[in-house]
Amino acid sequence: MSEKETIVKTLKQVSIAGKTYTEYIDDLADHLLTNKIALTSEIVQIPAADVVEVVRCKDCAHHDDCICVVCEEGETVFCKKMHRHVPKEFYCSYGERREECLNEQR
Repeated sequence: MSEKETIVKTLKQVSIAGKTYTEYIDDLADHLLTNKIALTSEIVQIPAADVVEVVRCKDCAHHDDCICVVCEEGETVFCKKMHRHVPKEFYCSYGERREECLNEQR
């Protein structure tokens, strides 16, 4: 008898909570599936987060293409609203998408 066959034979003889191993596993699978469905329906009912689209500086209407420098932090752009250099991937509450970026998305 192979090791696998020995394990299967032993498991068939095991009793868990008054049930055979197979019955116990079947009940456990049913329980998990039922709870998964219940949990999924609860998750669906959770309201979405209150979020807004982020506009990165590189795509912002306030981004000044003429003033671009490379410094220790990498390539930066000058923000006319914040009056300072910021990384291209930075974003802030002033962000408004540039017209050409809007056209690229369409």
